[in-house]
Amino acid sequence: MVEPLIHPQPQGAHPGAPEPVHETLAVLFADLSGSTALYQAWGNVRATDAVTGLTQWIGEVVQAHGGRVVKKLGDGVLGVFARAEQAVAAAGALQRQQHGGHERSPSGMPLGVRVGVASGEVVQVDGDTYGDAVNVAARLCERADTGEIWVTDTAAV
Repeated sequence: MVEPLIHPQPQGAHPGAPEPVHETLAVLFADLSGSTALYQAWGNVRATDAVTGLTQWIGEVVQAHGGRVVKKLGDGVLGVFARAEQAVAAAGALQRQQHGGHERSPSGMPLGVRVGVASGEVVQVDGDTYGDAVNVAARLCERADTGEIWVTDTAAV
Protein backbone atom coordinates (compact mmCIF):
# COMPACT_ATOMS: atom_id res chain seq x y z
CA MET A 1 0.00 0.00 0.00
CA VAL A 2 1.29 3.48 -0.94
CA GLU A 3 0.95 6.29 1.58
CA PRO A 4 -0.25 9.66 0.29
CA LEU A 5 2.40 12.35 0.09
CA ILE A 6 0.08 15.02 1.46
CA HIS A 7 -1.75 14.38 4.70
CA PRO A 8 -4.90 16.45 5.04
CA GLN A 9 -4.86 18.97 7.88
CA PRO A 10 -7.94 19.70 9.94
CA GLN A 11 -9.84 22.67 8.52
CA GLY A 12 -8.07 25.93 9.38
CA ALA A 13 -4.95 24.21 10.70
CA HIS A 14 -1.57 25.23 9.32
CA PRO A 15 1.53 24.16 11.22
CA GLY A 16 3.08 27.19 12.91
CA ALA A 17 0.34 29.58 11.76
CA PRO A 18 -1.17 31.98 14.28
CA GLU A 19 -4.56 31.06 15.66
CA PRO A 20 -7.37 32.80 13.71
CA VAL A 21 -9.57 35.21 15.65
CA HIS A 22 -13.28 35.21 14.82
CA GLU A 23 -15.20 38.38 15.63
CA THR A 24 -17.92 40.66 14.39
CA LEU A 25 -16.54 43.91 12.99
CA ALA A 26 -17.51 46.72 10.68
CA VAL A 27 -15.39 46.82 7.54
CA LEU A 28 -14.68 49.94 5.49
CA PHE A 29 -13.17 49.82 2.03
CA ALA A 30 -12.26 53.19 0.51
CA ASP A 31 -10.93 53.64 -3.00
CA LEU A 32 -9.63 56.64 -4.92
CA SER A 33 -11.31 57.29 -8.23
CA GLY A 34 -9.43 59.13 -10.92
CA SER A 35 -6.04 57.66 -10.08
CA THR A 36 -5.71 55.86 -13.43
CA ALA A 37 -5.92 59.18 -15.28
CA LEU A 38 -3.44 60.66 -12.83
CA TYR A 39 -0.93 57.88 -13.60
CA GLN A 40 -1.41 58.40 -17.32
CA ALA A 41 -0.92 62.17 -17.05
CA TRP A 42 1.87 62.27 -14.47
CA GLY A 43 3.71 58.98 -14.82
CA ASN A 44 4.40 56.45 -12.13
CA VAL A 45 6.66 58.37 -9.77
CA ARG A 46 4.68 61.61 -9.42
CA ALA A 47 1.30 59.85 -9.41
CA THR A 48 2.50 57.39 -6.78
CA ASP A 49 3.50 60.29 -4.54
CA ALA A 50 0.03 61.82 -4.87
CA VAL A 51 -1.82 58.52 -4.39
CA THR A 52 0.23 57.42 -1.39
CA GLY A 53 -0.33 60.80 0.23
CA LEU A 54 -4.07 60.42 -0.18
CA THR A 55 -4.17 56.81 1.02
CA GLN A 56 -2.14 57.93 4.05
CA TRP A 57 -4.82 60.57 4.71
CA ILE A 58 -7.58 57.92 4.39
CA GLY A 59 -5.71 55.75 6.90
CA GLU A 60 -5.46 58.68 9.32
CA VAL A 61 -9.22 59.26 9.09
CA VAL A 62 -9.85 55.56 9.76
CA GLN A 63 -7.63 55.68 12.85
CA ALA A 64 -9.12 58.98 14.05
CA HIS A 65 -12.51 57.25 14.18
CA GLY A 66 -11.27 54.29 16.21
CA GLY A 67 -10.51 51.97 13.31
CA ARG A 68 -7.47 49.94 12.37
CA VAL A 69 -5.95 50.03 8.90
CA VAL A 70 -5.64 46.42 7.80
CA LYS A 71 -3.85 47.20 4.56
CA LYS A 72 -3.45 49.60 1.70
CA LEU A 73 -4.04 48.14 -1.75
CA GLY A 74 -2.68 50.52 -4.36
CA ASP A 75 -5.24 53.32 -4.30
CA GLY A 76 -7.52 51.60 -1.77
CA VAL A 77 -7.59 51.24 2.00
CA LEU A 78 -9.17 48.44 4.05
CA GLY A 79 -10.05 49.31 7.64
CA VAL A 80 -11.94 47.58 10.45
CA PHE A 81 -13.89 48.98 13.38
CA ALA A 82 -15.39 47.54 16.55
CA ARG A 83 -18.71 49.27 15.84
CA ALA A 84 -20.54 50.11 12.64
CA GLU A 85 -21.16 53.67 13.87
CA GLN A 86 -17.41 54.29 13.81
CA ALA A 87 -17.05 53.01 10.24
CA VAL A 88 -19.99 55.09 9.01
CA ALA A 89 -18.64 58.18 10.79
CA ALA A 90 -15.22 57.64 9.18
CA ALA A 91 -16.85 57.25 5.75
CA GLY A 92 -18.79 60.47 6.27
CA ALA A 93 -15.65 62.29 7.38
CA LEU A 94 -13.80 61.10 4.28
CA GLN A 95 -16.49 62.50 2.01
CA ARG A 96 -16.86 65.77 3.95
CA GLN A 97 -13.10 66.35 4.06
CA GLN A 98 -12.78 65.40 0.41
CA HIS A 99 -15.09 68.27 -0.46
CA GLY A 100 -13.10 70.52 1.86
CA GLY A 101 -9.93 70.45 -0.17
CA HIS A 102 -8.60 66.90 -0.42
CA GLU A 103 -10.47 66.21 -3.63
CA ARG A 104 -7.62 67.24 -5.88
CA SER A 105 -4.18 65.84 -6.26
CA PRO A 106 -1.26 68.28 -6.36
CA SER A 107 -1.69 68.22 -10.13
CA GLY A 108 -5.16 69.71 -9.91
CA MET A 109 -6.61 66.56 -11.42
CA PRO A 110 -9.82 65.49 -9.75
CA LEU A 111 -9.45 62.54 -7.42
CA GLY A 112 -12.51 61.29 -5.60
CA VAL A 113 -13.21 58.82 -2.86
CA ARG A 114 -15.83 56.10 -2.92
CA VAL A 115 -16.57 53.97 0.13
CA GLY A 116 -18.24 50.67 0.98
CA VAL A 117 -19.13 49.65 4.54
CA ALA A 118 -20.34 46.24 5.71
CA SER A 119 -20.65 44.59 9.09
CA GLY A 120 -20.39 40.93 10.01
CA GLU A 121 -18.23 38.08 11.18
CA VAL A 122 -14.64 38.19 10.01
CA VAL A 123 -11.58 36.09 10.64
CA GLN A 124 -8.37 37.85 11.55
CA VAL A 125 -5.12 36.02 10.97
CA ASP A 126 -1.68 37.49 11.45
CA GLY A 127 -2.86 41.11 11.03
CA ASP A 128 -5.03 40.47 7.97
CA THR A 129 -8.82 40.26 7.85
CA TYR A 130 -10.95 37.83 5.83
CA GLY A 131 -14.63 37.04 5.42
CA ASP A 132 -17.89 37.95 3.79
CA ALA A 133 -17.99 41.42 5.35
CA VAL A 134 -14.64 42.23 3.72
CA ASN A 135 -15.85 40.98 0.34
CA VAL A 136 -19.16 42.84 0.62
CA ALA A 137 -17.47 46.13 1.61
CA ALA A 138 -15.15 45.83 -1.39
CA ARG A 139 -18.05 45.09 -3.76
CA LEU A 140 -20.09 48.01 -2.40
CA CYS A 141 -17.10 50.28 -2.91
CA GLU A 142 -16.79 49.09 -6.52
CA ARG A 143 -20.45 49.94 -7.15
CA ALA A 144 -20.34 53.35 -5.48
CA ASP A 145 -19.72 56.42 -7.60
CA THR A 146 -17.20 59.06 -6.66
CA GLY A 147 -18.40 60.85 -3.55
CA GLU A 148 -20.77 58.05 -2.53
CA ILE A 149 -20.88 55.79 0.51
CA TRP A 150 -22.64 52.45 0.13
CA VAL A 151 -23.56 50.72 3.40
CA THR A 152 -25.23 47.37 4.12
CA ASP A 153 -28.41 47.32 6.21
CA THR A 154 -26.51 45.67 9.07
CA ALA A 155 -23.99 48.50 9.16
CA ALA A 156 -26.48 51.36 8.75
CA VAL A 157 -26.94 53.48 11.86
